[in-house]
Amino acid sequence: MLKLKPVLYGLPEFAELQKLLEQKPAIRVKGLYGSFQAAAINFIKETRNCPILAVQPDGDAAEKLVDDLRSFMPAGESFGESQAVYFPSDEVVPFDKGLFTPALYSMRLNALAAAVEQPAPVIVTTPSALLRRVPDPAAFKKNILQLKVGEDFERDLLIQWLAESGYQRAPIIDEIGQFSVRGGIIDVFSFESEAPHRLEFFGDTIESIREFDVLSQLSIQQVEKVRMVGKIAGQAENALIFDYFPAWSIIFWEDIERCRRHLKEWWEEAAARFAERKGELKINSPEEYYLPLGQLSAAAKKFQHVFHSHLSEIQNSKFKIQNPTFEIQYPKSKTQIPTSEISDPKPVVSPSAGSGYTSVEPSEIENPTRPPGESAIAEKLDLHFHASPPPVFHGNVKLLVEHLQRSLGAGSGEKPQKIYILHDGEASRSRLEDILEQEMGELPPLTFIDEGLHQGFTLPRHSIQCLTDHEIFNRLRMRRRKRRLRISGSLIRSLQTLEYGDYVVHIDYGIGKYVGVERIQVAGIEKECIKLLYEDDDALYVTLDKLSRIQRYVSEEGFQPKLTKLGSAEWERVKGRTRKSVEHVARDLVELYAKRLAQEGHAFNEDGLWQKELEASFPFEDTPDQARAAEEVKQDMESPRPMDRLVCGDVGYGKTEVAIRAAFKAVMDGRQVAVLVPTTILAQQHYDTFRERMMNFPLQIEVLSRFRSRAQQQRALEKLAGGEVDVVIGTHRLLSKDVTFKDLGLLIVDEEQRFGVTHKERLKQLKVTVDTLTLTATPIPRTLHMSLMGARDLSIVDTPPTNRRPIITEITTWDQQLIYKAITYEIERGGQVFFVHNRVQTIEAVTGMLRNIVPRARFAIAHGQMREHQLEQIMDDFHHKRIDVLVATMIIENGLDIPNCNTIIINRADKFGLAQLYQLRGRVGRSDRQAYAYLIIPPQERLNDLALKRLYAIEEFSDLGSGMKIAMRDLEIRGAGNLLGHSQSGHINAVGYDLYQKILREAVEAIQEEKLPEQFIVDRMPIVDASVEIDMEMYFPDDYIPSPNEKVIIYHRLLNLDALSSIDNLVNELRDRFGPLPEPAENLVEMVRIKKLASQLFIKQVKIRKNQMTIVFDERASARDAFIEKELPRYINQSMAPLKFVQTEQLRALVTLNGKTEKDRVGFAKYFLRNL
Repeated sequence: MLKLKPVLYGLPEFAELQKLLEQKPAIRVKGLYGSFQAAAINFIKETRNCPILAVQPDGDAAEKLVDDLRSFMPAGESFGESQAVYFPSDEVVPFDKGLFTPALYSMRLNALAAAVEQPAPVIVTTPSALLRRVPDPAAFKKNILQLKVGEDFERDLLIQWLAESGYQRAPIIDEIGQFSVRGGIIDVFSFESEAPHRLEFFGDTIESIREFDVLSQLSIQQVEKVRMVGKIAGQAENALIFDYFPAWSIIFWEDIERCRRHLKEWWEEAAARFAERKGELKINSPEEYYLPLGQLSAAAKKFQHVFHSHLSEIQNSKFKIQNPTFEIQYPKSKTQIPTSEISDPKPVVSPSAGSGYTSVEPSEIENPTRPPGESAIAEKLDLHFHASPPPVFHGNVKLLVEHLQRSLGAGSGEKPQKIYILHDGEASRSRLEDILEQEMGELPPLTFIDEGLHQGFTLPRHSIQCLTDHEIFNRLRMRRRKRRLRISGSLIRSLQTLEYGDYVVHIDYGIGKYVGVERIQVAGIEKECIKLLYEDDDALYVTLDKLSRIQRYVSEEGFQPKLTKLGSAEWERVKGRTRKSVEHVARDLVELYAKRLAQEGHAFNEDGLWQKELEASFPFEDTPDQARAAEEVKQDMESPRPMDRLVCGDVGYGKTEVAIRAAFKAVMDGRQVAVLVPTTILAQQHYDTFRERMMNFPLQIEVLSRFRSRAQQQRALEKLAGGEVDVVIGTHRLLSKDVTFKDLGLLIVDEEQRFGVTHKERLKQLKVTVDTLTLTATPIPRTLHMSLMGARDLSIVDTPPTNRRPIITEITTWDQQLIYKAITYEIERGGQVFFVHNRVQTIEAVTGMLRNIVPRARFAIAHGQMREHQLEQIMDDFHHKRIDVLVATMIIENGLDIPNCNTIIINRADKFGLAQLYQLRGRVGRSDRQAYAYLIIPPQERLNDLALKRLYAIEEFSDLGSGMKIAMRDLEIRGAGNLLGHSQSGHINAVGYDLYQKILREAVEAIQEEKLPEQFIVDRMPIVDASVEIDMEMYFPDDYIPSPNEKVIIYHRLLNLDALSSIDNLVNELRDRFGPLPEPAENLVEMVRIKKLASQLFIKQVKIRKNQMTIVFDERASARDAFIEKELPRYINQSMAPLKFVQTEQLRALVTLNGKTEKDRVGFAKYFLRNL
């Protein structure tokens, strides 16, 4: 924003503002439209160099202002000492802590710490946050510890301080308020911090401080200092946020009328709730918790105020106070606050020599606590900036071009305007430049600024326009959150590791149970092994070099596998049955793929100007996955072979946009598009979405659904046959014989697995000749994707949109007050609610109970036993906001995308599986609003451990993307069933998911060699997993990695890395997290490097004994011509060491190793293999 600041701050209004700040204690301004407000507040900060408290009417406005302020601050400063920070309210409604989160607590502490420590911070807050009492500033400051690199601070003293300050000691940090100690390394996740920090000591000197990531536990960046805030134990919260600001601070009030109204409404609500819950709250009056409005006025009077009003009447000369008292209504009593408490009769600012201030009576100051209509302005407006909203283009490039030509004075005779285009990133700029150059012949004289704001503005008096690229194209701008979303690391890591008692699959020995890590003596050498138990408690010890042979057993949720009998032929029979079944699936897939390769299709043209305009008008930022999927689809369409691509991703992750871009591309080439969906309501939703996205282009879109009369459907079919319809959307009606196309070029199928066998056969016929794009919301894991390479083209979209917030999830028993609060809060903010009750027999009774709890809400019922037309009508009413609360069964599990619905209440949540709960909760949280999920359960003593574990997993996994990682193995198995056929579920359960994928990959590769045209066959050498035997101690000592679980995670990761560079990265991570590697750990890493090198050279076994290395080649590889032609000459032609071949049943080579010690000889073996 450095280009824009000199232009704005040079305007006469800012010079006048500076003069007013020097002269008046209360300044009334108007005309700070949109993000221009941030420019004004930053100007005040820069010129006055004082703390600023900026009060915004609501949390959304506050977060946007913080974002905009950081754009106006110098690059090095925006997260430095004078950063803008947000101080949120910790409640949604008075006396309610149910929706409080650690992230919210952290943000509040961060703002308080900035206020007590920084010389001139900008703290942005909301009216309700002003009323909430906070800890005393002096006590709060005492609980802050600052540490710097290079300073001496006793390590043990820091550990003691952390323990006494309310931090929990843990083996691995994954939550706010934890610390971990490993030798000279201390990890801390401070209560107010945006990320955890790692302090490395040398003795008692702090050698380095690094910010690190909770999930990976890897350092992100070096920092010079760290701040830690401790909990104030037993300290009453009696102070005000104002107490954190010195008297020379400035309070900026945005939309003062709304702020006043919010303050009054909050107190009225607090009074009412206090009367209802007096006994439960254990306080004598709401004043113990919240600041009375009179005291707020008294506390605020010591500051200078800037009031920004939106009312045009503010320009009138005077308003009189209509009522002598300001009343707070209690249900049973009335408390009146005299006017004297609102306006103290003493002057606000005492005149002093040379101050430039005049004595001002409080009646002349805009009182922030007055209700609407009680403005006490005695003087006229002080300053009007005249900033106005920018023009609205709705993504229409023609309107933009006309506006630019007019504004730049092209033939109009008017004074040319200076136009600034604010954009987020080079991609946005180049896309807009391309469009303007093609539309206007050349790029007009615009100034591009690579820095975004939430809202543009115009300054007509100065011929200045600031337009944002996201407003031009009608897109939402996402807030930049430096604060990383807190994801619970412990659960995610538990999916990567084994816990005691977990089932595992050993490729050679079958299904066993993991029972820990043990160290055993083998030929005088201590080795660490993974211990597995099989049937009859037979034990198997798996050495670390064989660890890649075992995987955690994953099956459908709730399935209990049978332990394999060691030494029996049972496991080989199970694998054999699975291979046979998988072969049929693989053959079908590969044969369809081969047919498409042999078929000549239509090669679509490359993207034109209109395609770029359509994509630029997408109202959200593309996620990386979404952009990649759209690109893959377009590349498929431009190839001469018919496309058959599956795009997989959760609802709301952007699959429909990928389909819209593909459809538009097809129409631009003169071809027709059919969009096939499983339900009428989805057809209507897609119809609305397609029309909205393509409204600026001359496309004809039709829908065939029951919402259309027979005559309308007949007319649509005639137009379709005549080529007048470009895109038709409908249910399986589209597959009827009477539906004909003039020139069908693209078929889009949504949720293909929900169609019947007949429809699928018809689809299979179409897919051979027509480009087909299939969409599914059931996750398909990337590993399965890799197994199907060359049999099915898949695009995975599993990155959530950038403005999504984690869904706050709460487990509760049936609580009428909570239900009332949840539903009322959602309705009051203009939203809607899902209430899930999965028993049709009692759904009417439950809805009746809900009507009694919230009489004002509009309820409707939806379940699968209703007549289809009735159900569709209810869903349509809900979609169009004619219903507030939809009481439904699991029918909504895979349903509409309703961004306005952001609260879901699930009754008897203990009856649902983890995947079902995840899917249900995914119905909300589809916008940038905070979403809430309430899981209602019976008293916990009536629940079994499995149900409780499942519920707490879904509660802890409230964060984004977590779903793909928990249930989500269950969901993925569902996805595999949908993709490969539901008969495969039994085989997945029999051998476990990971081994099933391995068998599938091998089957696909074998059939590809048989079925695919020669030019598409890759000469694949077999994948080899070498074993390595070295007479050295190789493990992580317990004093290096104390946590057994963490040790198993790292063993598993180390043994499953593909590239040598990845091993180096993991070694760097170990040094970062645990310090220098001890000798047994160094030996283990060397063994893994030799294992990887050997595997790449198709060696299945390496033995190092004294000065000789024995190499055994994999017989599948050594029998191939490619091995004889390319691999053997490496050994014959090398001159590093004496080598001789030995041919027994397997080809072997004996290599003489150089080196005096075992370590030297192992190092030489690695050198030999690396340099072959």
